[in-house]
Amino acid sequence: MRELSPLGFWRVSLLTGFVWGIWHAPLIVQGHNFPDAPYVGIVVMTAWTITVTPVFTYLTVRARSVLAPTLLHGSFNAVASLSLVYLTGADALLVGPVGVAGIGAGLVATVVCVLHDRYVAATQLTTGGHLPM
Repeated sequence: MRELSPLGFWRVSLLTGFVWGIWHAPLIVQGHNFPDAPYVGIVVMTAWTITVTPVFTYLTVRARSVLAPTLLHGSFNAVASLSLVYLTGADALLVGPVGVAGIGAGLVATVVCVLHDRYVAATQLTTGGHLPM
């Protein structure tokens, strides 16, 4: 992130989210997350990672540490798998935690970060410019 920080918040988030999504492709093709639609699953997972990466970027910069997003990622992975117990029979592409429903939740979380940044935080990160690293 330090090397990419001159790109600004949104470009860093977009690039990181895209790479993060593609990073999951080998697991998804093997049937993880979307066993019935692995190739469409890569697209959906990448859309999810792009959607939620601004939250992870925001936490990283605000905390000045990778620990906050690391805890979020680990917690999400632990809790997200529990939801699948109750969603048996449902299409993971739509209602899974990294499916369309998860993309919607990611958008909401990103909006919350932007609102915090614009109206609460002393310094703004999401308005462009070099990220303070």
